Amino acid sequence: MSFARWVLFISLVCSAVPGVSKSQESIAWDQIQDKGMDELIKIIAQQVEKEGDYYWPLKRLRTLNNPAAIPGLEQAYRREAARSEEPIEAKPATFYGIAYSAQGAKLSREISRVIRLQSIASVLIRLGSKDEKYYKLLEKHAARALIRDIPYRATDPYEEGAVPEDFAEWCQKNGMDQESAGLHNHFDQTSVRLLAESRDARGRPLFLKGLWMKDLLAAAYAAEGLLGLGEPDSYTEIIAVCRKRPGKPAKRLARYLSGYDDPKALAAMEEFIKEEPSSDRRKRRNIDRDPKIMRGALLRED
Repeated sequence: MSFARWVLFISLVCSAVPGVSKSQESIAWDQIQDKGMDELIKIIAQQVEKEGDYYWPLKRLRTLNNPAAIPGLEQAYRREAARSEEPIEAKPATFYGIAYSAQGAKLSREISRVIRLQSIASVLIRLGSKDEKYYKLLEKHAARALIRDIPYRATDPYEEGAVPEDFAEWCQKNGMDQESAGLHNHFDQTSVRLLAESRDARGRPLFLKGLWMKDLLAAAYAAEGLLGLGEPDSYTEIIAVCRKRPGKPAKRLARYLSGYDDPKALAAMEEFIKEEPSSDRRKRRNIDRDPKIMRGALLRED
């Protein structure tokens, strides 16, 4: 899947889902990249009221890293929290080409509401808010993701193919239909990612456990969480897991070693991904770039 498609999918899921959004209005990056803090808060507040997309304005506000934005974001959080108590009607829906059953659409709406709250909470923590409820929200759902440990099931509308066998087996074992499990799978991935983006050191135990998740995307977000804490020797934890999870898991997690400015981390990364032959993959991994540049890329920092 291309980066552009991934960005589109993330922005959509972080905002609108079937039947929730009153407005499908999207805020593009080029519309807000030069905006100041006050303008961004106003845009987010407007999008909250419309139940529209505020992925990029929120990301930009996080990048500005100005604690003065906290009161405005707290107000947006309270409005989202109030809306999350509103009842949701269960009825079939189609969202960007994906047909949902009545119960699936209802679950998708419920998940979207929580993700919107998590997204704001993650940025509030990043900006320095000390209110415990924001971390507790992120911790609760990341911990639940670890307990469920659902194998990866592509929920991206651009990905097609047979349902993975381990995912189907998990559904059968846990008595959950594949539609619901797929939605929970994406929710769990997102929960780990938003905790990682908060850069809260309290999440370290969850990140360490997350490295073992069956879903390698969620495990990669856990590795991102460790890298984001800025502990210079935390790469040893990633290396230890890579040695016990050879093959695809090790290759997926090892790319985060390129963000550590330590020869041992970079040497270990080469060891785990040496079987990938093509020059295109070498270019994609950017293994020859400066660790500081790679750190910013891996943490999706501007």
